[in-house]
Amino acid sequence: MGLLGVLPFLGIVLFFWLNVRAIKKAYRAHPEWGHDTLYQYAQCLGTALLLLLIYGNVAHILFRYHWLWYGAFLIVVRHRVQQRLHESADVAPATDDAAGGEADDADPDWDDPPPARELAGLAPGGSHG
Repeated sequence: MGLLGVLPFLGIVLFFWLNVRAIKKAYRAHPEWGHDTLYQYAQCLGTALLLLLIYGNVAHILFRYHWLWYGAFLIVVRHRVQQRLHESADVAPATDDAAGGEADDADPDWDDPPPARELAGLAPGGSHG
């Protein structure tokens, strides 16, 4: 295979492993997510990588297109997990007024413009004619 082939190959394997590890780490940090479809996909792709390594060396199919597909699927799973992490980080903690905090009397949304539906005179469930 040569040095020019071995380095990218090891890079691909390394990044597969790093992505699967990062996904597992995110799920360990958020046990409330459970083992949903994204987690199962990551586990499946990690196992598939191991099988490609074992079977690929024996049957000489290391250059098949499966590597690209599995890498693409893993990128999608990692992206969705990162979106979920950002969504959970963006959720502001609820303020507890009973703990001694003062509730803000000013309504910050009072001067927002009405939604486009109200501007157009459309009733939410009624006729538009």
